[in-house]
Amino acid sequence: MTHIIYTGTYLPAMRQGGSSPPYTLHHIPALTTTLLTPQQELLTALHAATSSPFSLIFASRHAINSVEKLHLDMRRLTHCYCVGAKTRAHAITTLGIAPELVLTPDEGMQNYRGLITLLKTRSFTTPLIIPSLKGTHRPFLADLGLEPEAILQFDAYSTDPTPDLEYRLGAKLKSHHIDFIAFSSPKAVRIYAPVVKHHSHSPALASIGPTTSKAMEEANLKSVHEASVPDLHTLFEELHLLYDT
Repeated sequence: MTHIIYTGTYLPAMRQGGSSPPYTLHHIPALTTTLLTPQQELLTALHAATSSPFSLIFASRHAINSVEKLHLDMRRLTHCYCVGAKTRAHAITTLGIAPELVLTPDEGMQNYRGLITLLKTRSFTTPLIIPSLKGTHRPFLADLGLEPEAILQFDAYSTDPTPDLEYRLGAKLKSHHIDFIAFSSPKAVRIYAPVVKHHSHSPALASIGPTTSKAMEEANLKSVHEASVPDLHTLFEELHLLYDT
């Protein structure tokens, strides 16, 4: 049995109809996510915005979780766009809506330019509500040529490095024979890098794709394998085959 530490925020769902995988995942996320509690002024603005037809943009599953927590009235939602297939799937299961998908050709990247290009070819209702990662607001107003009242972009969640990461990794390495640490984003690489370097007998490291591999190279971490396609199941299965040989 291959043992893999996965550093991403979400564990991937099992493939439908698939048998139990020939590997064991140990989830030690690099980041801890906190859904932010909105101030009353923002709550009032959100409920006012959803009292008439509106549109939504989701760039992450955390953004969807934040909206679910707010219990907004979705009956007047006319358009919804999601960045990435996993985000769209989460919106369907969590909010019961079927958003249009914005493809992300490069793993680990929120394809903002692709989103803007798509929106310029679509008619959508305003206000356009955009729950975002704290401190990462995008210039939708300027890029779409809209008036300020047409967009309500707000800090919905924050992310911080997992505070006990070094302890958790060390405890896992002592209690299990770990074969690989798998990275699926450059941010996880940067957070893990000093911790991994601290352990002289760190497991082999692997990457989901070229962007993450580049981040590993910049952090002076050697990747023994890059997934043939940017997909977590593919990465884990290929690591198992690598271990098995």
